[in-house]
Amino acid sequence: MWEYLTVNLQGIEENAVFGVRTKWDAGYFTQQINYYAQQGWELVSQFDTIMSLGQSSTTSGVFATFKRKIES
Repeated sequence: MWEYLTVNLQGIEENAVFGVRTKWDAGYFTQQINYYAQQGWELVSQFDTIMSLGQSSTTSGVFATFKRKIES
């Protein structure tokens, strides 16, 4: 039997000329995924959410689903 966990992986917030923006850094994602792996979670899927800004769009979040075996 498995248990599942879905989390919103975070980007790094940076100050930009027109306010705060999110930097999507692969190394930072790896740190977050490894954090869950150390707790026995295995990454099974991930997807990003898109926010439309007029005629352009940007990634607003990344959701990751993990699973781990339930000990009986």
